[in-house]
Amino acid sequence: MNTVDKTSASTHMNIRSVVLFALLVIAALLGNRFKLELFFDCDLVFGSIFVMLVVLRYGVAAGAVASIIASFYTLIHWNHPWAIVIFTIEVLWAGWLHKRRGWDLLLADIFYWFSGGVVLVWLLYYNVMGFSTQSALLVAMKQGLNGIFNTLIALTLDLILRRLNQPERQLPSFRQILFVSMLLLVMFPVFGFLYFDVRREQKEEFGMVQETTQRMSGRAADILLLWITTNRQAIETLASLASDPSTVSRSQLQRSTENVLRINQDFQRIIVLDRNKVATTFSPAVLEDGSSGVGASLAHRPFVRQLWDEGRPFVTDLFVGQLGDPGPRLTLAVPLLKEGTIQGAVVGVLDIKVLQDMLRKLIGNRPLNITLLDHGKVIASTREGLTPLDMYTLPVKGRLKPLEEGVKQLVPDLKEGGSMKRWTNSYYQSEAPISAVGGWKVVVESSLKPSLENISSKTIRSLGIVAAILLVIIALSRLLSKYLANIFVQLKNITQQLPDRIVAGETISWPPAMVSEAEGLTANFQQMATTLQHHVLQMENLTQSLEQRVEERTTDLRRSHDLLTNLSQQLPGFIYQFVLAPDGRVSIPYASEAISDLFEVTPEEVREDAALIFNCLHPADSESVMAGIEESARTLDHWQCQFRVVLPRQGLQWRYGTARPQRLEDGSIIWHGFVSDITGQKNMEEQLQLLNDNLEQMVQAEVSKNREKDQLMITQNRQAAMGEMIGNIAHQWRQPLNALAMVLTNIREAHQFDELDADCLAQLVADGNRLVQKMSSTINDFRNFFMPDKERVPFSALTQVNEAISLVESSFGNDNIKIQVTSNHDLKLYGFPNEYSQVLLNLLTNAKEAILARGAMGGCVEIELSEQLGKGCVTVRDNGGGIPENAMDRIFEPYFSTKKMGTGIGLYMSKMIIERNMNGTISARNVEEGAEFRVCTRLAAGS
Repeated sequence: MNTVDKTSASTHMNIRSVVLFALLVIAALLGNRFKLELFFDCDLVFGSIFVMLVVLRYGVAAGAVASIIASFYTLIHWNHPWAIVIFTIEVLWAGWLHKRRGWDLLLADIFYWFSGGVVLVWLLYYNVMGFSTQSALLVAMKQGLNGIFNTLIALTLDLILRRLNQPERQLPSFRQILFVSMLLLVMFPVFGFLYFDVRREQKEEFGMVQETTQRMSGRAADILLLWITTNRQAIETLASLASDPSTVSRSQLQRSTENVLRINQDFQRIIVLDRNKVATTFSPAVLEDGSSGVGASLAHRPFVRQLWDEGRPFVTDLFVGQLGDPGPRLTLAVPLLKEGTIQGAVVGVLDIKVLQDMLRKLIGNRPLNITLLDHGKVIASTREGLTPLDMYTLPVKGRLKPLEEGVKQLVPDLKEGGSMKRWTNSYYQSEAPISAVGGWKVVVESSLKPSLENISSKTIRSLGIVAAILLVIIALSRLLSKYLANIFVQLKNITQQLPDRIVAGETISWPPAMVSEAEGLTANFQQMATTLQHHVLQMENLTQSLEQRVEERTTDLRRSHDLLTNLSQQLPGFIYQFVLAPDGRVSIPYASEAISDLFEVTPEEVREDAALIFNCLHPADSESVMAGIEESARTLDHWQCQFRVVLPRQGLQWRYGTARPQRLEDGSIIWHGFVSDITGQKNMEEQLQLLNDNLEQMVQAEVSKNREKDQLMITQNRQAAMGEMIGNIAHQWRQPLNALAMVLTNIREAHQFDELDADCLAQLVADGNRLVQKMSSTINDFRNFFMPDKERVPFSALTQVNEAISLVESSFGNDNIKIQVTSNHDLKLYGFPNEYSQVLLNLLTNAKEAILARGAMGGCVEIELSEQLGKGCVTVRDNGGGIPENAMDRIFEPYFSTKKMGTGIGLYMSKMIIERNMNGTISARNVEEGAEFRVCTRLAAGS
């Protein structure tokens, strides 16, 4: 292989190595992204599989970089950086022992985890993060076995990759294959059993907690319902005794009230109100502050007003009481009705402490809390920190995740303790409404902490068993693999430099075979030794013959190359081959010497990488050139393109390229093409364009010079519109003129290359005549537009709109302004169609100027046809920013304009044409993003 071939192969291998390294890093990142969860944040991650592959292929430093990048995803999973430290030290430790000390990578990784790794995890999780002893031990064992298992998978993948055709990699030994295979056969089932056993344990534990939570919410709701019903019956019993407080003895009513309060310990006080909402009886008679409640008016209480309005018993909302010691109050209120009229009421104030004690007795020693809510406010709760009248909130920051059968789980935020530690704050929640009281519900919160501790304990035991099995299997696997591979080691040592030993006449002592396969292999080696010398002699003769044939072929190729070089020097450009590889690399394997004139690079500089060519493309043309190449590669169609280049010596130049693609067997696309210099042609086109622009300016100057001030404003307006139309003519002519220039260029090039036969000339002349006819048709269209109307006639509004649009469509397109027409049906108008189109053209021109003055991207003009109040209306709406409010009333005055260079006659003459000549109306107003003009004229008869 010559020097160029070696450099090319080395570059290719370096690129492939970089790409493979990047892919392994991405795979490691994804391996940590898609974790396998044992239970809450106790996860198995698999990124170190690919990190260890990086260590095996690229060394310890590269492995450390890959580990740092991949481990960053653990920061998202577990909300702490210590996993990055632990995993990176694992790579440095095990990689150093493997690369520098010759240790097996798996043994080096096991040594790390059973020594420094466990200590490091313990220090960081237990001492720094404050994990419990059990949680820290669980993390240490889980991460250690996870890392060892990942290293085993990495070794397996490395053995598979070595089977590929990679000369720089050493093939795996039979002992390695046996060792790794035996470990895999045992460890995969063991880890599978561990995973599914932990998941089963989690499902059972959490299932019991979920069932308990749901059952307790229903039970608490039933008990509270019974409590409310019982107390309500007591109040209703007193209400039956005091049906009308005005007719019952107050002392007797007071005794009855005190008896009910004595019998029912769930009440703090009981009050009987008369029809004036004043307390007739009050038990206890003396309040906490020593005052008497008898005679107190409760008319201002919201629940009293509600009771009188609704006339039915109910449990009030929780409120702050003012009689006696202020505090939260919960009352049962029953009206005293007589013939449908409220004579008073009985109000029982419930003791919230009794309710609190009842909830505590209900939960007993269970790890759960019960909260009674009234429209989101706490009535009573066993959870510390929640007091009556508080709004119910989650105990920690997080979100509630719906589970089955109405149970939800609190998912704490990562910041609440981080990693596994935060899940000790998680609980299951179940809600149950109290049917007898609207807005009441019971919330049961069952802590998951005891279940997590139980699962962690069982998982630690399982991981310990797996660790013991792992150590035993590793020892047995190494011994057995060493024994089975010994025969192949002996054969390897004997057959080293076998040809040299056979030629030297050495006596070879073959080892005894322990199995039939090894015996057959030894016999084959013996037979090979006998015939090897004969084959060596044949190879020497064949080598001499091949060298002679290669020399002859090289001479033929050199002659062909010289012939191609001489031919290419006669062309006005250069010929080339352009290759797009499947991996996206681009190169120019062959280019004639003229490439140095057109791109100022040598063929050798772009032979392996075409970047120098693409770097000199003009920024405005680079995207279109690349898009054309991609389209040609996709469809295998002919590629051709005109583009600009910026060269160090020549500056801005124009080039024309053409090529035909071909797909190769390896998936690459190769183009055979030609590039020429068209800078002169483009300069001629620019001169022609400049001539057109000067002609347009000359015409406008001449029109302006010949205006007559006294020709009334309609003449001035028509001449101004004519100036606009001439500008539009220039826009309409540009494309045909450019196309005509290309026709002339094609005639010249066809003549230069002797391709100008009769058929070619006839085709090019026909193309030129077609372009000239198109330009002539444009002149006729604009001339017809300015022909004055002689009399009123019926005409189509949509037709006049489309004609006006056709006159300005090109200029609008150049300024990236869209025109949108909306019409359910055409309008048949009566008047002067040409003058009507002149009005529309004036409105379109004003809209365009307003949009350009505003400088907004995505200009738009909307034209809407409608029939209103028996007239046909055309509405022109733009997004040009609108008309200043101080100028709105004057825009139709003569010689008034909001534009710096405006004449102030356009809108005035439009008003004259519509209102005087066609008996219509024209109006203007500002809309959301611009201005809106509405032209309404009379409809034609019978429309």
